[in-house]
Amino acid sequence: MSSSAAKVEMSGSEADASRKSDTDMESSAVMEYLRARGFGKALAAMQAEMEATAKGASSEDAVKAREAQFGSLVVGIDEIASKNVPRDPRDKDAPETGPSSALEQAGAQALLLDPTDTARGFAMIKTWCGGSLDIYQPELLPLLLPLFVHSYLNLVDMGLGSAAEEFYAAHASFFLPIHSELLAHLRSLGLPSQIATDELAQRFRTERYVLKMSPNVFGLLIGWLTDGTSPVGFAGMDESAVIDNMLEPSRRGREAMLKIINERCRLQVLRSALFQLDPSELEEGTGLTGAGPSFSNAANASQSRIHAALGAQAVSETDAIADFNSRAAGPVLKLHPRIPLAEDLKEEVDHILREEQSQARTQTQPTKSATPAAGDAEERSEGAAAPKSRSQSLAPGAREDSVAAEEATEATQPPEADPSAGLHEATLADLPPQPSAFRTVDLLREVERVRDARKCLRIDPKLAPEPASATGDAAQHATQWPGVPRTVGLPSVCMYTYYDAEDGLTCSKTSEDLTLMAAGFEESYVQLWSLKGEPLQELQSDFSLSAIRDRRSLNKHREPFPYSTRKLVGHSAPVYGVAFDPVGGSASRPRHLLSCSADGTARLWSLDTYAALVAYRGHQYPVWDVTWGPLGTYFATASADRTARLWSAERINPLRIYAGHLSDVDCVRFHPNSLYLATGSSDRTCRLWDVQRGACVRLFVGSQSPISCVRISSDGRYLASASAGNTMGAFAQATGSASDDYAISLWDMASGRRIKKMWGHTGTIHEMDFSADGAVLVTGSADATVRCWDVRAAGQDAGPTHEPSTTFHGDARDARTSSDCVATYYTKSTPVYDIHFSPRNLCLAAGVHAPVGTAP
Repeated sequence: MSSSAAKVEMSGSEADASRKSDTDMESSAVMEYLRARGFGKALAAMQAEMEATAKGASSEDAVKAREAQFGSLVVGIDEIASKNVPRDPRDKDAPETGPSSALEQAGAQALLLDPTDTARGFAMIKTWCGGSLDIYQPELLPLLLPLFVHSYLNLVDMGLGSAAEEFYAAHASFFLPIHSELLAHLRSLGLPSQIATDELAQRFRTERYVLKMSPNVFGLLIGWLTDGTSPVGFAGMDESAVIDNMLEPSRRGREAMLKIINERCRLQVLRSALFQLDPSELEEGTGLTGAGPSFSNAANASQSRIHAALGAQAVSETDAIADFNSRAAGPVLKLHPRIPLAEDLKEEVDHILREEQSQARTQTQPTKSATPAAGDAEERSEGAAAPKSRSQSLAPGAREDSVAAEEATEATQPPEADPSAGLHEATLADLPPQPSAFRTVDLLREVERVRDARKCLRIDPKLAPEPASATGDAAQHATQWPGVPRTVGLPSVCMYTYYDAEDGLTCSKTSEDLTLMAAGFEESYVQLWSLKGEPLQELQSDFSLSAIRDRRSLNKHREPFPYSTRKLVGHSAPVYGVAFDPVGGSASRPRHLLSCSADGTARLWSLDTYAALVAYRGHQYPVWDVTWGPLGTYFATASADRTARLWSAERINPLRIYAGHLSDVDCVRFHPNSLYLATGSSDRTCRLWDVQRGACVRLFVGSQSPISCVRISSDGRYLASASAGNTMGAFAQATGSASDDYAISLWDMASGRRIKKMWGHTGTIHEMDFSADGAVLVTGSADATVRCWDVRAAGQDAGPTHEPSTTFHGDARDARTSSDCVATYYTKSTPVYDIHFSPRNLCLAAGVHAPVGTAP
């Protein structure tokens, strides 16, 4: 028995020893793991507890001993935030007890933020702004959009997807329908990884949203954000709501909104008083401009001298767009429209003009001995010499009187003011590279340009419309014509209408010499028409070049063709833009045609063979617009890939890529002197680019919808941009805001400032053009009207359209327009796609007939 008991006792002690050994090994493994991972505090606490246990203390006593040395294991929210914030790698020697840098302190503050503070703060400021006085709301309500976007993105970034969905559902309807596209895009972002890779979200996160306020409204806003005692929004609150506005949760909500403003917005405090503000001034240069300061952490920002609660970059008295334009412009912009000519070309032009003037004076001398026979006049080839002047068609006696009247008129008539006075002129060195020697076509173009300037019809919108003459122009006395520039109040508009355009017309253009018209269609082809009704015959392919002396001999080698229209097939997607080459100007018929398409290419067509010569590839997305440079050597394209590109007709690769827009580049136009390129985009901005440097030298911000077309005035001073309207066009018309959606902004290119805003159209403005002297702008719209605008008049709301705009067809249609609209021409249900001023100020318009009920 004793032997058995001893064996049992021995086996029990061996088991205890074995168990203790296993425990020591496990403890050693845990301690080694903590030591390897750097958990020094946990290792020390474990060792202290093990030492107390080894001395015979109970488990409770060991825990008390460990807590006495290292504190309680219960961790507060402050410690969790400080321990989980990312460490600043620059502070290697920072203590482990908390964040050591401003960056880490801001991160810890973000972790401490209650998600409900964001939703509560936005609901409070929305109620406050909505309950403010009507005179304050135009300045306060725009603030809600960036606060809503950043509140939603903050919740998603913190991993609070359900809270973000609830926030979106509660407040998104407030911004409909104007921001429907933005809201739909925002709704698709539900994960932090999606925000990190989404371009629009990153634009909001990295760029400050610019807003403008008067000093009074700014003071009221800051008062509410800091202490909640601003009286503006209390009018709609009861006493309990006012008290709740001052409690701790409300204070945290206001701080959440103030933090977004400090980090993500820029408030520009205007110098104008509240009642002196122009509504268009609040629109210009606001939003995501692409030119303002970038994001900066509120905790790391210096205080503003305007208010201590805001950072230096969150509030300013200067205009972000003006600052950008002053930095980007570099040297003074050379905006004079005149293109400098080479000395040899200029001498030849002057020589021809002097000869013409001398011949005209010689022919006006009375010759009673003989009269010219019908066959005496030498037949000229097309564009080879000057056309007969009006004095040549008069009787010999009348010619002498007409010349005398012309000289008397020129002597007594005061000199006209140069609309381009004060603008800097370009030099030959400033121009893009041009051919070293001029061609005959260049000489004819420049001579015809001078003739057009002499015979150009002057348009003065201040004059009353001229009544139609019952006897016609032929009944007027001969001395009223030669050398006397007639002045009229309104331009004459010649309207061309496309019928049975079942293939979907998308664009239309008229050649500079008014002999050809081209249109692009959704069925991937281009259609050409001769406006003179002449057959469009192509050249033969087997004639000898040595037999060609002039255009007349060339025309003998054309294939018989009875029709005055041609179809050009080559694109594989809808054609969105066409452009005739301007090499011959108004002196001769164009030789080439450009077209652009949704297939991502631009094609060059020969108007001698009516075949495609080149396909220019480079864009990866649809090409929306194409335009020639003033001299015809270069052309530019605008694409959905958010770039515009400069091409040479002789090269298949682009010469320059103009990148900077944040959405589709929808339209593009050259400056008359070819030094600059203007673009309009779906990002609601226009940009002016230096053609050779590829740099943006002007940024125009202020449109409330995408840009449908841009045009630079013929005097080189102004840029006109038309808004395409938002996608909720029917809602806009029902609420009366459609006229503002389809407004025209007139910008001063020298300063980048908007001069005025003109409105009156109720549909998308497809095209517009300035008169030859830049005094009148004519627009064509999907609302089936052509409108004439006075460029130099001060704009304001004119209420119902005044009489000249509503009496052309006996139609007293009532539409709200600005006072700049001097005339409205109504079509018979024909949306207008093209507007073109000839060099002599005849306006041509074109559109496709839409049966009643189908017009847009």
